[in-house]
Amino acid sequence: MPWDRPTLKQIYERIARDFSARLQSGADLIAASAEAVLSRIWAGAAHLMYGFLAWAFLQVFVDTAEGVYLERWARVWGFFRKDAASARGKCCAACKNDPPERVMCT
Repeated sequence: MPWDRPTLKQIYERIARDFSARLQSGADLIAASAEAVLSRIWAGAAHLMYGFLAWAFLQVFVDTAEGVYLERWARVWGFFRKDAASARGKCCAACKNDPPERVMCT
């Protein structure tokens, strides 16, 4: 079953409805009221937590993991990152139909 991250607006509306139901017997919140401001603040904090959960969920699977979490998955199967090394050798570049004198080599 897929998990859909709620939008900031959806979270705010849930919190505002909860405030309204518990404190004002279902009446709408006034835009500049303390309850409306707190609803927005809590919605923002909850949205950040939902974002972290969505990211953490991706780290659980090897095909969506990134950074140190991908390296950890590699270590589970005995793979380790190789140290960086500079490349050496000759490189030539040419277009498909270029004559030999237009081939660039370094």
